[in-house]
Amino acid sequence: SFLYSPKSKVPHTSPGNGNSYISLNNSIITVNEITDNSYPFVNILFYSNQAQSFIGSTTKPGSDCCPMGATNCQYGSIIIQGSTYTTIANEKDYKITLNKADGVDAFGYTFIPNKAGTYKLPDLISNIETTGVYAAFIMNCSTASDYTIEGDIIFMNPYGYLSGEKFPFLYYNLVISGLYVGLFIMWAVLFFKFKETALKIQFWVSFVILLGFIESLSNYIIYSSINKSGNFSTSDAVFMTLFSTLKNGFARALVVLVALGYGIIV
Repeated sequence: SFLYSPKSKVPHTSPGNGNSYISLNNSIITVNEITDNSYPFVNILFYSNQAQSFIGSTTKPGSDCCPMGATNCQYGSIIIQGSTYTTIANEKDYKITLNKADGVDAFGYTFIPNKAGTYKLPDLISNIETTGVYAAFIMNCSTASDYTIEGDIIFMNPYGYLSGEKFPFLYYNLVISGLYVGLFIMWAVLFFKFKETALKIQFWVSFVILLGFIESLSNYIIYSSINKSGNFSTSDAVFMTLFSTLKNGFARALVVLVALGYGIIV
């Protein structure tokens, strides 16, 4: 997801309120069994494209997990070059550490249980300081234990949940909706003024303008809803696609009808 930094010149409105972060919320990890005293090392990694070169071993390309006996990283964690380790949770049955390097937009969380069971994790929140494309990965640096994880990964921009590449479409559709209203009013005034000499094709032009307004307005409402709630439903996708297809289909059909002379010579 594309995230803006809090310093970016974008609106600082609810629900982002000027904050930009990635988080894992409401997460539950179920460790089914621990075999041969080999604990799972569940790693949650948030990083930007710019930080990708800092992730993984420099001596063994393709190796992201810190091996046993390594001196420059913590065994079982994701390697982030130059990082330091901080324990952010040290409970009776599990521990969570964070490895983070100064100036590198990468956050590695490692969950280490000491017995099988179900664990409710605290929310893991990483504040973003640099604008860019960010990704989230969950991986296990141990193959000996079986586990499942559930939770919500949230990408929050200063203005809300909407991804940075979709954000321009929010206000674009609002502006286009306003232009369609102005166009429709002007068209309606001229249409009724010269209705006695109006051509059949002009009735269909009115319908296409109306469809364009409904399409832009519905897109704005849906993008605004996503920005506030973070949820995108199948019905939203169907609604957006339906009006877009109808408007584009009728507009192209009009071109064909005019080319055939319908409404002009008939």
